[in-house]
Amino acid sequence: MVGDMPACLAMDDIEADMESEPAQHRERAKYLRWMIETTPTRPDRDRLEQLAHQYEQLAERAERHRR
Repeated sequence: MVGDMPACLAMDDIEADMESEPAQHRERAKYLRWMIETTPTRPDRDRLEQLAHQYEQLAERAERHRR
């Protein structure tokens, strides 16, 4: 389950994606939001929502950086 995933591991993955395309970040956020719909427990849903939000922020930063 997501709740078993170390938070630092997820953050490391996101930080490693900083140079990726904004579209990739948005696609990951979209996938995480789909997972939220199929995840029954609240803590897991909350963590997925946090990750999706972080990917959306990365996409926005990457787009600003390209300008």
